[in-house]
Amino acid sequence: MLRVGINLWFKDRPRIRELLSRARAAGFSYVELSMDYPFGVVDREPFEEMMRIARDEGFEVAVHAPWQEVNIASPLEPVRRGGVEVVKAAIEEASRLGALYVVTHVTSCQAVCK
Repeated sequence: MLRVGINLWFKDRPRIRELLSRARAAGFSYVELSMDYPFGVVDREPFEEMMRIARDEGFEVAVHAPWQEVNIASPLEPVRRGGVEVVKAAIEEASRLGALYVVTHVTSCQAVCK
């Protein structure tokens, strides 16, 4: 059975109920909620609130682990170790909250300037 989800992040918080209503009408069945530092990493209450709202609205919830500046594929052991710790903490938090799944990236490249 194909299931389709919608990704939400901290900037969607003020209008989460509207977005979930539109997602439901479009046939979405779950929400992928992005941890985006500090949201969900150190500032957990707003993250948990969005997760509760999504569940109250009948959606399953998955988690997208932090990705900015997280590099678990780094050949530099201290960098890799730090990235692994961030991802492990996100997985533990997602598990504690009963997430459907967790998405992570082994590396990310951010534009430095434009």
